[in-house]
Parts: sequence; C-alpha cells; structure tokens
Amino acid sequence: NCQLKTIVLFHVFFYKMNLSTFAPVTHIFSFDETFSAKEMSWIAVAFNNSPGTKGYVSTKKYSDMISFGFENIKLVTAVPMQMKSTGETHTHYLYKRTGHIVKYDDQCDHLLKGVWKTFNDGTEAIVKHNLQAGEC
Repeated sequence: NCQLKTIVLFHVFFYKMNLSTFAPVTHIFSFDETFSAKEMSWIAVAFNNSPGTKGYVSTKKYSDMISFGFENIKLVTAVPMQMKSTGETHTHYLYKRTGHIVKYDDQCDHLLKGVWKTFNDGTEAIVKHNLQAGEC
C-alpha cells in the first residue's frame, strides 16, 4: 500500500503539475534508462532551474547529459550496479552541480548530510559505505 501511494504521488507530482524546478530537493536519483531525449531535456530544465539541487544520479553518460541541456554539472564517478530482481547491470553516473549552490531550508538538507559527504568523497567512500551497510 505504501509503495502504491509513492507511485501515485510520483505521477501526480511529476506528470500533472507541470514541474519546472526540483526545489527544495537537494539530491536526485533517477533510474532514467528508458527516458526519451524529450523527457531528459525536461528534467534538465527542472535541474537547471534548481540552484540548490546539488547532486544527480543518472544512467546517462556525461556527453548525453550535456546534449539534453544539463548545465553546470561535473561527473564525480561512475558506479556499476546490479539489479537484484533481474541481475541486469547498469552504470550509474554521479554528477554534482558546479558553481554557486543555493542552500535550501535545513529541514531538507539535514536528512542527507551524511550521504552528501560520502557522495563528494567519491567511489571508494561509496563502496566502503555500502560494504559497511551490507549492500555489496
């Protein structure tokens, strides 16, 4: 039931509201493997209009992200991930915003401070974190 509510809310939020920004979201994980260029371009506009969105995780390569219109991003690392249900492996690219970042309200940021530090520390820190959490 909780999963269904999440899916319904996702669709309402992203498809019905003509969203033009991700504010106040600071970090985005997107399994965008099947997203079209049009959908990715729309996401790029929302990301570019969100100066406090610090990180974006995508299955898209840097050159593709630029062609979709993403601005002020830097590739931090690429991490291969395997889906438990199907065994498929996909590479996830971790991007961070470059330049000036606007600080959103602390009620959003405090939940992700540890994750953001690990994200900024790079691949070794992410793998170490996942090993400690038993996820590898």
